[in-house]
Amino acid sequence: MSDPVFDDLSISEHAARVAESVRAINHLSIGPTADRALTYPADVSAVVSDLARAIHGLPQAVSQFAARLDRLSDTGRVRDADPDPACGDRAARASALLAEHCAQAAGRLARLLDAAGSDLSRLAYADGPAVRTAVEGSPALPECSDGHGLQL
Repeated sequence: MSDPVFDDLSISEHAARVAESVRAINHLSIGPTADRALTYPADVSAVVSDLARAIHGLPQAVSQFAARLDRLSDTGRVRDADPDPACGDRAARASALLAEHCAQAAGRLARLLDAAGSDLSRLAYADGPAVRTAVEGSPALPECSDGHGLQL
């Protein structure tokens, strides 16, 4: 059982809530529901900002899980339930994936959401058709100094 931080939920229960929240966001952000809930660019900006805030905490969380796994492994409290010589030390691999690759990927995602949020914060609702500044359907991302240091 985990010590309560914000309420009486465990770490596992909080993780399950995150998963369910993302699932709900995925369903609510399509079709007529999204048209009502995300009427203005500022609405999209607020949601992206909240998601970025959540993602910024993931590198710390997954690194802490890796450290916990290392402590369990160091004390002999981890065994491979399905040993395979081709896989090597699964505990070490899982720890490295969490501490390095997952943490880095989450950090990059957070920075990308910040960059998108920066652009979103400069958008306003237009009462009529707005003049497009890019070619319709163009996936090109122009170089822009946004302070996030991202290479898109």
